[in-house]
Amino acid sequence: KLCLAALGVYIICCVLYFTQIKQYNVGALSLWSGLYFLIPILLILAMIGIYKDTKLIKSIDRLR
Repeated sequence: KLCLAALGVYIICCVLYFTQIKQYNVGALSLWSGLYFLIPILLILAMIGIYKDTKLIKSIDRLR
């Protein structure tokens, strides 16, 4: 649930970021803004890992 919340906050921040960047006339995007797109990929990988762990725990509980 926390990963979904973080993904939602990320989408809101991303929309705000790109609406604000349109106001700048001069300048370029830095390397750090490129890493900004790595966040949702890592969140999705975390959700997949958490799902696999919970599935494993539920299967172990059935064996008891």
